[in-house]
Amino acid sequence: MKADVLVIGAGAVGCSIARELTRYNLNVIVVDKNPDVGGLASKSNSAIIHTGYDASPGTLESELVVAANPMYDKIASELDVPFSRVGAILPAITDEQFELLPTLKEKAFKNRVYDIEYLTKEKVLEMEPNMTPEVRGALYIPRESIIDPFLLVVGYAENAVANGAQFLLNTEVTGIEIKDGRITGANTTKGFIEAKFIVNAAGLFCDQIASFVKKNDFFVNPRRGQFYILDKNTNCKTNHIILPIPTKLTKGKLMCPTTHGNMLIGPTAEDLEDKLDASTTKEGLQSIVADVKKMIPCVNMKDTITQFAGLRPNRNPEGLHIDAYDDVPNFVNISGVRSTGVTGSAAIGKYVIRLLQTMGMDAKPNLSFNPVRKS
Repeated sequence: MKADVLVIGAGAVGCSIARELTRYNLNVIVVDKNPDVGGLASKSNSAIIHTGYDASPGTLESELVVAANPMYDKIASELDVPFSRVGAILPAITDEQFELLPTLKEKAFKNRVYDIEYLTKEKVLEMEPNMTPEVRGALYIPRESIIDPFLLVVGYAENAVANGAQFLLNTEVTGIEIKDGRITGANTTKGFIEAKFIVNAAGLFCDQIASFVKKNDFFVNPRRGQFYILDKNTNCKTNHIILPIPTKLTKGKLMCPTTHGNMLIGPTAEDLEDKLDASTTKEGLQSIVADVKKMIPCVNMKDTITQFAGLRPNRNPEGLHIDAYDDVPNFVNISGVRSTGVTGSAAIGKYVIRLLQTMGMDAKPNLSFNPVRKS
């Protein structure tokens, strides 16, 4: 098998890159060791399209997430994916949290997210009647949105296939061959794939793929996030995404509607070693209830229809990286795609194509590219 570009990983990032590559006359192959697209992190998350208001200013993550958010109206329409700009409310319950609101708004401005407003206690309770009466005030973030992350990844993948990409699932990369300073292809459980360029979008296992070309100057540990899903008929709902004040470790435990009418609450943030441990725990689930009830006291856990856990690829040292190298000039290494990965995928696809072009990829436009996919 031969590819102009071989993408390793069929999560949101890998599938977005594949779709963007098919805008050009290229032979594109995507491999993933799992039996379906969606990876591990892309199918088990908060299903939020973030604005990037709380990213670290000046970082690549801030640049990509802020750029990606406005793209989803068009992408969701083209790919026939459920998407809604419900907006988010960041409530301050304590005096200490209330004093943090100006700092958070200033951080949003540094990230060029300018459409954030203060809300009074009265306005918060008008917009969210189930909010605790202890609320002091809030920030309103109107462009925080919800999406169906499963169908987004499927939409990326199906549209990529319709435009000529090939997906090889149940296919694990076992090594990468280099000759005369350039990658020649990848060894897989389905045989050798010759490739002019390789993009590592393997998420939790990107450090393992990077080790094949000795570019693993980082390691990835799984950060588990546990969630509850509540029945559509629960009597305690929110109209918006209710976000807690974020910390350095996590965006915190939220409560929000899904595109299908359920309520989602969570997640936890637990650093693990086992990259396949997507189990739920009594302690983790209890911590979700305790934290969310501080914001929405009436939340009724008897309305739970399921619990699940997702694993975010936490990079050490941290930070979103999209790297290219002088000594391996046809390899793109993506790492540190964490909580904002689904959001950032739209912009990462564009960013990686531009990077590949600067690396010498010959990309002539595919004049027959069709961006539309019907669900």
